[in-house]
Amino acid sequence: MTVQKVLAIIFGVFMIVGGLYCMFTPTATFLTLGWCIGLTAIFNAIGYFSLWWQIRNTEASNALLLVASILSLVFGILVLVYPSLQIGIDIFIAYFLACWLIAEGIILIARAFKLHKYSNGLIGQIVNIHWYVPLCLGILTTLIGCLCVANPDIVVTSVGFFIGLSIIFMGADIVSTATCLQIPDDRQ
Repeated sequence: MTVQKVLAIIFGVFMIVGGLYCMFTPTATFLTLGWCIGLTAIFNAIGYFSLWWQIRNTEASNALLLVASILSLVFGILVLVYPSLQIGIDIFIAYFLACWLIAEGIILIARAFKLHKYSNGLIGQIVNIHWYVPLCLGILTTLIGCLCVANPDIVVTSVGFFIGLSIIFMGADIVSTATCLQIPDDRQ
């Protein structure tokens, strides 16, 4: 077994363990999203700045790229330094997801009524449109969104749980890929 395979398996196992931790502490996982957004903004700033630095003396140079990197860096630092900004971002995400569910539910309900209009005509007889499925899903999605607005802890727990589950899947994929791949030996 090569060093790369062993490292991939080790990192995959760490991801699985980290994912389990996230699943069993979903609130703590969700509350780190603001911190992650701050770090992402800083990495974004570094990427934009390095891109600007590479093209600064060419025709493709753009001062807005430099401004974007500075703004992103300032935002990232502020979010990391002030925990109240992190909490504000977390609250915004929770309510944004809840409002998104409500909007999606309303769109599904509207689509259901449009399908119902076609289900009585020739198109409905040919296609066999079941308009009540999106209607039920729309009502359910809207109710879940309203419940999440009333109690954002549901969003916090769900998002934290599914982040953990996603990390477990990614770790399992890394482990399974590393153990199944046949890497040719370069020493021959």
